[in-house]
Amino acid sequence: MDNILCIDIGNKNLKAGVFKKGTGIPEFYIVDKEKSIRFLEKIVKKEKINRICGISVVPSVKKEIRKKFNVRFLNHNDFKEIKNPYKEKEKLGIDRIVNVYSALKIYKNNSIVIDFGTAITIDVVRADGKFLGGIIIPSYSIQLDSINKNLSLINVKNLKLSFKLIGKSTEECLRAGIIGITVLGIREALMEIKRKYLSYPLFTIITGGDGKIFKRYIKNSIYNPYLTIYGIYFKAREI
Repeated sequence: MDNILCIDIGNKNLKAGVFKKGTGIPEFYIVDKEKSIRFLEKIVKKEKINRICGISVVPSVKKEIRKKFNVRFLNHNDFKEIKNPYKEKEKLGIDRIVNVYSALKIYKNNSIVIDFGTAITIDVVRADGKFLGGIIIPSYSIQLDSINKNLSLINVKNLKLSFKLIGKSTEECLRAGIIGITVLGIREALMEIKRKYLSYPLFTIITGGDGKIFKRYIKNSIYNPYLTIYGIYFKAREI
């Protein structure tokens, strides 16, 4: 088996996993996406990488990487085992497909995948590979940026990731309105999804940069920060 480098180019960061032959424990990295080329040059040489496989939601960075490296970027046609419900198949984010594919490979059952990235996505997949669809929610940072830009009397740069149901200061009210309503909305959505669409047993898997923080608010969930990278790796071994 080759030394495989798996990369996930997101809106802010590049996430990477190095899977070495003869070892079962990969090494993971996160770097700013603007430093992608420098990182790849260094890691390919250091780890003696034979193959690079990845996904990207940033076309400009993907284009630059392709100029310098032989990368097999995964596309929708690589995931025929996932039954895509979109009429325009290419409109479904490749990262979302990889996440539900990875969830099925690891947990082998009905799954709800919540990715706390630049946007929060909730995706629902059955054990037979039927992708039922999902939900896209602006992340708390996007909501806060929008409020700061559009409300002249509010200027709150950061919010603590905790909340009271009713706030007694501008910051507490923002935390209740942004973080609190996001959490309560996700909880309610999960209850309805489980009631209407999925039978037990099922898994609720949380991933993404803010997933570790939000996991405490989602009962009976599993936190897997490398779900996407593992999905890329599983598919790299198949193709």
